[in-house]
Amino acid sequence: MSSPIGCRVCTEFMTEPVFHWLKSSPTGPLMVLTGFVHGNEPVGHYVLEQLKECIAGLPTKGSWLFVEGNKQAFLQGKRFIDRDLNRCFTPEILLEETIYGHEPELARAINNKLSAILDEYEDREIHLLDLHSTSAHGMPFMSALTRNTAELLLPVTPVPKISGLLEQLQGCLAEWFVPELTTSHIIECGQHDQASTLEYGLNAVILHSHILGMMAHCEQVESAKAYLAKASAPWGKIYTEICYTLTVSKGDEFSMYPGFENGQPIHREQPLATLNGREICAHLDGRIIMPGYHLPVSEGFFLSQDKPRQ
Repeated sequence: MSSPIGCRVCTEFMTEPVFHWLKSSPTGPLMVLTGFVHGNEPVGHYVLEQLKECIAGLPTKGSWLFVEGNKQAFLQGKRFIDRDLNRCFTPEILLEETIYGHEPELARAINNKLSAILDEYEDREIHLLDLHSTSAHGMPFMSALTRNTAELLLPVTPVPKISGLLEQLQGCLAEWFVPELTTSHIIECGQHDQASTLEYGLNAVILHSHILGMMAHCEQVESAKAYLAKASAPWGKIYTEICYTLTVSKGDEFSMYPGFENGQPIHREQPLATLNGREICAHLDGRIIMPGYHLPVSEGFFLSQDKPRQ
């Protein structure tokens, strides 16, 4: 493929996206699981390894498709090769094809292949669950991208909820496919390197498969719900809404002050980080969400304020 002068194409890393059918049925819903969209988030790899064996022996209805995200970055232990894959699902990149590099090419390949599959399943319910983890310790959470998700999953899932996150970002995979989906949501399962983060992701998939009618009630479902409730207990039934994003552009020098945890309460004027040598303080009382400790980052942190419990 040729590219405009000045645009580098990383042919060394260009590979076709890998899709795994964990279980396929001629009837029932389709659940699309996306993992390691960010290469330094291993929870998706664990779910891929464990879920196929788990659902093989359970009474199920429907199909599970796992989409490997940025496998090259995952194999190298990097968040991305050229740019954040989870900011590449935009018309400019997917349709106009004006931006090149490993992640834009990968996003186009994922879009083409997954869109074709979704077209095949257009007469069924289609659910997308995007698995992530965070660089900071602290609160796991889930975010809903569709009204159906909020109505079906939020009230019966014992996981802290955050709204407004995807509205602050552009180019996220889980949002791009929303018009073709029955439900779409993300789960941030915990800190990248914690073993509990991996278990959190697996149990979330099991519980949500049950809630969405793809798995009959069984001991594994009860165990998954109990695990999520216990692992989420320190944060209670938090429902918080993003109201500020600190954007970090390419070339910026960003440094998060140490000691912050995801979901931690913060107060107005509290120093949080530095950006290009300037100290950044909170401009409100609320919570800090996903403080960025593993560089590079596209967002240094988010700030949220709690809402009435739903």
